[in-house]
Amino acid sequence: MKQYLENFSPSYGTKNNFYPKLSYYCLKYYYWTFKKLKMKQTFTLLAMVLMGTAFSQSLPIGFESNPPAFTTFGNSTYAFVSNPDASGINTSATVLETVHGNETWAGMFVDLSSKLDFTTDTVIRLMVWAPDTGTFRLKLEDQANSNVFWEADQAVTSDSGWVQLTWDLSGVDTLYNRLVIFPGWGVSNAGTFYVDNIEQGYGSTGIGMEENVVLMTLTPNPANSVLSIDFVGAHGAFQIMNFNGQTVAAGSLVRGENQVITASLPNGMYLVRVAGEQGETIQKLAIRH
Repeated sequence: MKQYLENFSPSYGTKNNFYPKLSYYCLKYYYWTFKKLKMKQTFTLLAMVLMGTAFSQSLPIGFESNPPAFTTFGNSTYAFVSNPDASGINTSATVLETVHGNETWAGMFVDLSSKLDFTTDTVIRLMVWAPDTGTFRLKLEDQANSNVFWEADQAVTSDSGWVQLTWDLSGVDTLYNRLVIFPGWGVSNAGTFYVDNIEQGYGSTGIGMEENVVLMTLTPNPANSVLSIDFVGAHGAFQIMNFNGQTVAAGSLVRGENQVITASLPNGMYLVRVAGEQGETIQKLAIRH
């Protein structure tokens, strides 16, 4: 049909050719309309694929730039706000704020672009600022089947300050691509919580361990060509990651000042992870040339 319509040219000038000409133009009109429609559908699907790829989410999750969209439940709400307590282990400028809903199981989730693999990186950590002591539940689900899940609770033993919580997932299968958080688990209208630096890491500290050990000081921050990591342990290791989860620098640490060349790193926000005998900690780093 395409070849016929694009090559066919009706005769003109005679009354007997009026109806063939009319049929020809009708057919050609419908052909090009259909072709444009298919092209529009193709471009729409292509845009959806490209947008889905661009906005796919993986760990770690920070909120300084391009924060992911969460889905809330139990009448909770969320927003990205300035850090209300930029001190201690978390001096980030922007964090996630969530106001707990009236249901005891209120919370939120974010879908990830791929399933979490715990073969090497066996823990999940996050930072939380809670209005009161209580329980924080972490749950992992399969997007395709929410009946396939893993969950564990952790006690928040200090309030009104940033703490880091760690869940050990050693031996957990690669089944989950949805991360669900329940701040203030088991309490209705539990108040306003702040969450930051959701990341997957290595090392095992056990389910239910609350961490607030500061192993390092980063100076200057923002950094330009050289970053100094002041490490408090005897021996350790560092890792600098971008917010796509890619490691851009790594190395060993000794007690005291350790210099890292950052001149080749593009401007932006990064996560610096440090591990030593005392545990593991993570801080945000800005690079500005």
